[in-house]
Amino acid sequence: MHDNETVADLRRRLDDFEKRLAAREAQIAKTGPVPSRHRARIDEMYAKAAALREKIQGTEESTWDVMKHELKEDWEALINSFNRWIIHVDEDFQRRGS
Repeated sequence: MHDNETVADLRRRLDDFEKRLAAREAQIAKTGPVPSRHRARIDEMYAKAAALREKIQGTEESTWDVMKHELKEDWEALINSFNRWIIHVDEDFQRRGS
């Protein structure tokens, strides 16, 4: 997230994130039931995205500057969590395939 982003930009990024998460969830589900450790992380990331969306709900551009830095930290934490989880999932599926 960049300092010049708007509320609308963050909403779009959240939409895109949720699509990426759903796509990865569907990919995992194709191999069988989603393992509980992955299910927990998926649910956690959906909850964090929902909480972030809740924070920006009704936010006007005039209040954006006040909230921007807190939301930026929340967004970056969510994306970092997702990226670390993807690495873990990929490693897990490589071990299974071996």
